[in-house]
Amino acid sequence: MSRFLADLKSYAKQYSRSKAGMFFTFIMPIMLMVLFGAMFSQNTNSVSLPVQNLDGGPASMQFLDALNQSGVVKA
Repeated sequence: MSRFLADLKSYAKQYSRSKAGMFFTFIMPIMLMVLFGAMFSQNTNSVSLPVQNLDGGPASMQFLDALNQSGVVKA
């Protein structure tokens, strides 16, 4: 058991001396959680979708109306 603890202690020392290992283990996951939390924290029920209606025909207007009536997309 003492060999195991000595081995564990030596690996812990080697790991703690590596700045890159410490960064990717502790700081990077926290940064990613904060970044993605900020990006996806908007509690909106619909998504704004920019549309270029270059056709202007009745079929395209009906399609855009159907998108707007769905409530999920605002075109």
